[in-house]
Amino acid sequence: MVEETRDVDTAGMDERLAQSQHLIDEAKETAAELAETNPDPYETDREDDPPSGFESDVDDQGNEPPGAVRAPRQS
Repeated sequence: MVEETRDVDTAGMDERLAQSQHLIDEAKETAAELAETNPDPYETDREDDPPSGFESDVDDQGNEPPGAVRAPRQS
């Protein structure tokens, strides 16, 4: 019994893989640069930082009717 084998262009596949990896590396570098120049304003390193406005001291979730949208709290 003889099995047929296809010719596979591994050189072309390797070249496309190298190009893709290069693009991935460039994207990672760009993301790191953006993270340095534009830090997340809601991310805090300290627990005693003031709340960002997304936290609530009252847990009243689940009391709204289905589909309700909560209005932001007024300070």
